[in-house]
Amino acid sequence: MINIEECSKGDVCWVLLPLVQKAPMYGTISDIYKLENAIQVLTLNYGIRVVRIEDAFWSEIEAKKVKKKKKKN
Repeated sequence: MINIEECSKGDVCWVLLPLVQKAPMYGTISDIYKLENAIQVLTLNYGIRVVRIEDAFWSEIEAKKVKKKKKKN
């Protein structure tokens, strides 16, 4: 998971949006909402999305691990 204090606009990350796509999505951080504990991510296929920081990761491998863990629960 990403620490909101470590991310900046322009960083790239992987996000989980299960209602939109089953696989983790790659995107660029376009805004940071510290009070809401969320980031805005620009994706190529699905446009701009706001994501809870708990669903954002620096690597695809980490995102897939968490996705698998959530699926089991």
